[in-house]
Amino acid sequence: MYDAASDELERQHGPGAAEWYPRHAGMMEGESGWLVKAESPWAQGWAQFTPPTRGDIWPKVPGCAEADPFDTWCSVMAMDLYMRSLLLRSLQMVQDERAALAMARRAYNGGLGWQQREYKLCLVTPGCDPNNAEHMAALCREAGRSEAACRENHSYAAKIERAEPAYRERNKKRGLRILGRVAKSAARAAVAVSPSPVGLDDLRRAGQAARGRGPGLGRR
Repeated sequence: MYDAASDELERQHGPGAAEWYPRHAGMMEGESGWLVKAESPWAQGWAQFTPPTRGDIWPKVPGCAEADPFDTWCSVMAMDLYMRSLLLRSLQMVQDERAALAMARRAYNGGLGWQQREYKLCLVTPGCDPNNAEHMAALCREAGRSEAACRENHSYAAKIERAEPAYRERNKKRGLRILGRVAKSAARAAVAVSPSPVGLDDLRRAGQAARGRGPGLGRR
């Protein structure tokens, strides 16, 4: 189901959506370990949406407003919608795209409001750079979070990033398989419309040209 949903996202967003394949997959691994029925005291499903966030995001995904919280298709599509929104919000705070992606992931894990608090503190802290994850992490407790919450939230993005390479390689292989199927389909279609079996007319003309005569011409 993950591959099918990813194909739909590429159809909607274009080739650039392929970069989200390993990003979302890494998050699915980190959130639920790919367990369809994953459930914690706060969240459910592949993408581990909490009920309030699911109630806000899922109705924006066609066909998912009333979906079961364990629906895998809706989990992928809703994660994509939510993460794109969080990334846009993060890019309003930091300029570096990698830092913004890390911030968006931390927001997915613990809430955007905490990232905004840390960002505001960073702006008034001498020497603090909001593009630097370590600088932001140092302000987590000051923002009002518990030590355990800070530790989990600020290790989350790095954990997801470590999971990405395997899924990026998997997506490359998946793309090659898709291209292979497309090529085979095109070959079968070409044979089906050929004027004679296996394109014999084309082969005959090529042979005549190689021997120095065209169709309908006498020997030289």
